[in-house]
Amino acid sequence: MDTGQEIEKLKIISDQHKRAIETELKDLIEQSKKIVVRILLIGGGLALAYLLVKAFVKGEERGTSIKPREENTPSTFSEIRNFVLAELATFLLTLAKEKLTEYLEETKPGIHATNTEDA
Repeated sequence: MDTGQEIEKLKIISDQHKRAIETELKDLIEQSKKIVVRILLIGGGLALAYLLVKAFVKGEERGTSIKPREENTPSTFSEIRNFVLAELATFLLTLAKEKLTEYLEETKPGIHATNTEDA
């Protein structure tokens, strides 16, 4: 076989490998973008829940110093607010848990795979 023909075959094979690598790289970049967006959404949800709870707790502390109550029972508004905050926090944490679970299940082969060859 002629060396010129071998060189041409090797160039063709090289181009095929190059295109395959470029395709895989594009897929990895797209997957990374999706993962980053999900992480940002989950983090934003958790941050929002934290800020809301923190804002309402600070408001409650200020309110008690302005008007002291004769009884130790909380007002109806306070009970409703606490209930709504608890439900909101539960909802946001459940949503974050679901998103994290989905993310971990999608990446399970890469992250959770046990390597028995090393053992």
